[in-house]
Amino acid sequence: MLATQSAYIPRQPPLIHKAVQRPPAPPPAAKVAAAQPPPAATATTTVAAQPAPPAGTGSLCKHVQPLVKAAGEPSSSSHFALGVRWSLRLASSGSAKRRKLEPPSCRVCNVALARPLLCLDCGLTLCGARDGQDHAKLHAKSRGHELFLDLRSRSVYCYACSDYVYHPVLERIISLQVVAHEDAYAAAATPPARGLRNLGQTCYMSVILQAFLANPLLRSYFLSDRHNSLLCPISIAGEKPCLCCEMDRLFSETYVSDGTPFGPTSILYSTWLSSSELSGYAQQDAHEFLISAMNLLHSSCPGSTNSHCTCIIHQTFAGQLRSEVRCGKCANVTTSADPFLDLSLDLKGGKKLADPTGAHNTLAGCLNRFTSPEQLAPGEYTCAKCGDASNVASKRLGIKKLPPVLCIQLKRFEHSAGSSKIDTAVRFPLKLNMRPYTTSAIPTSPPDSTPSSLFEYELSSVVCHEGQLNNGHFTTFCRAVDDFYCLDDDKVRRAPIAEVLGSMAYLLTYVKRTLPFAERQ
Repeated sequence: MLATQSAYIPRQPPLIHKAVQRPPAPPPAAKVAAAQPPPAATATTTVAAQPAPPAGTGSLCKHVQPLVKAAGEPSSSSHFALGVRWSLRLASSGSAKRRKLEPPSCRVCNVALARPLLCLDCGLTLCGARDGQDHAKLHAKSRGHELFLDLRSRSVYCYACSDYVYHPVLERIISLQVVAHEDAYAAAATPPARGLRNLGQTCYMSVILQAFLANPLLRSYFLSDRHNSLLCPISIAGEKPCLCCEMDRLFSETYVSDGTPFGPTSILYSTWLSSSELSGYAQQDAHEFLISAMNLLHSSCPGSTNSHCTCIIHQTFAGQLRSEVRCGKCANVTTSADPFLDLSLDLKGGKKLADPTGAHNTLAGCLNRFTSPEQLAPGEYTCAKCGDASNVASKRLGIKKLPPVLCIQLKRFEHSAGSSKIDTAVRFPLKLNMRPYTTSAIPTSPPDSTPSSLFEYELSSVVCHEGQLNNGHFTTFCRAVDDFYCLDDDKVRRAPIAEVLGSMAYLLTYVKRTLPFAERQ
């Protein structure tokens, strides 16, 4: 989820002196100091409240009236409105994962300006006394252009009055521009999508990378510089490729680009070096690449351990299954816990499905079959209590811990007697409640007081396979902002919900609607 936009806090106006209350003129030394604009306060974000000029420095400047009239036009195309937008872009260009804008330079002496002054009459950027030779003051005297916008503090300074100018109309325009900048920044933080070029039967890789890019937890991790490719010890050592560094570069390219297709050549090369089974230009399975990518990201991520791992992959995808086996003779129950990164669901169901053709498969039905009791054949289980192995025992799986992001594979490819593909349609929802498939739904389990909101998921991406087993193509649907997009290698288009829900899904990704505080660390 995007962070909630902060409300713009208007600056406090400086004290306006009425004609009958104007104080005596300051001494000459004070006049010289007052003629120089004070240094701008550093702003940490673009929406923070701007520092107010020192009290007592404002004035009822007669030169500001034409500016107020021009800036108040509905078009908002005046030099003042454009200057405020430029100032906001300059303030936000230094944030993580955003390309920095070149600092403005003086149009006369070409000095890079730490504190640019924009002429509100002709639009020139000029230096002040602190940056150069004070060409702004010389410009004001020679051209009669008295008003300048300080791009750092977004304050108007009048060289004719040697004073800052405050006016409610100007403050209202600044507040409107800040709100518009916030909206544009929030929309740009989640671009619709960017296509990935096919590098030679690499659609299996593209669809998984697109699912990663649409994953809000991975997006938050990599865009907040939690893994910096310039500081990674694996990349610095150069002994082996680091897939986390490649993902860091991929997120950077995706979220600062102009939308043209991108070729993930370095990710493909790193995968070939790390996973020999995926090397070459032969067709590969998207699920196999998903598992391989998760393992490579896990091994190259800080905090990676074999137990109680805190890497971003386990924080995002790791859940836990509980297996419960009941002895058919003494009714003794043996339980065990197993971690998982994704769930693989049968479509034809085998022994647990009354309809072996799988003609009416739904995701809920597949999950019910996955968590329903299964009869074990005699000899498959030996009771630890009574030692009996001849009686039929029953086994039941339940999800003990749900992951923040749930990956589900629908087993469309069979490799038993011969290889084949199951083209059965599977209905799946936009919103999924996982409570019926957890251990809390087992009748023998103790009561669970977990809020129902922690069991609710929303669809994030759908990976589809078209064609036959040995001659097919992968595409994906990914949620971006509030719409779904169909991504077919470098081709991107908006997709209606009906098309998404009617697709031949192979891999489904659901994201929790509510995350406990501990899962957001």
